[in-house]
Amino acid sequence: MQLLHFVHRAEAEFFLPRAEPLEFPLPGAYTIPGGILIISGEGALPSLSYVSAMLGAYPQIDTVIHYGLAARLAPLPHGVVSVRTLYQANGSEPDFHSITTSDAQAREDLLSVARRLLDPEQSTQFSHFAGMLDREAYGAAFAAHLFRQKVFIYKIPVDSVENGKVCTDIRNLSSTYSQMYLEHYEANHQNAKKEETAEIELPEGFYFTVHQKHLYKKYLQYAEIDSADPELLDFVRQGIKHPKKRTARLLEILRKENNPIEARAEELLDELFAPYRHKGVDIKLPDAMETNSIRLSLDISRFPSMKEAAETIASFPREQAVRIMNGSFSKL
Repeated sequence: MQLLHFVHRAEAEFFLPRAEPLEFPLPGAYTIPGGILIISGEGALPSLSYVSAMLGAYPQIDTVIHYGLAARLAPLPHGVVSVRTLYQANGSEPDFHSITTSDAQAREDLLSVARRLLDPEQSTQFSHFAGMLDREAYGAAFAAHLFRQKVFIYKIPVDSVENGKVCTDIRNLSSTYSQMYLEHYEANHQNAKKEETAEIELPEGFYFTVHQKHLYKKYLQYAEIDSADPELLDFVRQGIKHPKKRTARLLEILRKENNPIEARAEELLDELFAPYRHKGVDIKLPDAMETNSIRLSLDISRFPSMKEAAETIASFPREQAVRIMNGSFSKL
C-alpha cells in the first residue's frame, strides 16, 4: 500500500478526481486507488507529523512517495527528478545525518532547510552538498526511515525563489506540475499498466491552449469516455459566444464532474457564506483552496452601525469553512 505525500493541494490537483475523503483526525487525507494521499502543508514538522501519523495508523503502508518542488542550486535535469540522498540543515550548517531513498537509480541529492533561503551566498555554500533545496522532503523521508518503509522523493527543480514574480509564476504553473507528477506516478508506481489512449478530437467552436488540451484529455480519461457529451457542448456553445471563454466554462464543468470532493466543498461553502454575502461581505478563498487563508472585506456603509459590522465579522464561521476546504464534510 502506498502513501502519497504532497505539500500543497494545487500540486495534488490531478490526483484528486479519484480521491475520497478519509476519516482521520488530521485534515487533508484521502483514499486513492492503491493507497492514501495526504496534503500536509508547508514545513518539515507538518511533513514529519503527517507521514508518521499515517504510517502508525496504517501498518499496511509499505511505500512513501513524496512529490514537490525544489529550488535549484546547481545544473539539473528538467522535469521530475528522483532524489538519492537527503540532508537537513540546522541553521547555516548541514546536518550529516543523511537519508538514502529506495531509488537505486537516483543520482541527485537534496537539502531541506527550516525556512526559505534568500541569501545567494548561503545558496552557494549549500550547493556543495546538494543540487536542490526544499523544506519538507527530509521530514517525510525521516518518518519513512523511522518506520523502516521504502521511500521515494521526487522533485521538480525550479529557479531559486528570490522575488515575488518567481513565486507567482510557480503558482500559475501548479496545474502543469500536478500533471507532470501524475504522469510520472502512472509510469513508475501504478500497479496497473497504463493504457495508451488515442488522440482525442477537440470539439468544434472551442479554442484550446496546449495546457487546456491536456486538461480536457485528462478529464475525459477520468470519466472513461472518448468525447464530451454533445448536449453539454451545445449548452456551452449556445450560452457563450467567445471560443476561449467557452473552453474555460467547459473545463470548469468537467472539473467539477470529475472532482466531486472539490465540487461538494464549493457547494457547502457557498451555502455557508450566503448570509454573509447577502450582507455585502466579500469573501476571497485561496486558489484551489491551497491554504487555509480566507480574506474578508466589507462596505461599512451597508451596515447600520460599526458594532453590527464588527459582530458580523466576529461571527464568521472560519473553523467550519477551513474544515470544508480540507475535505472534512461529516462533522458539519
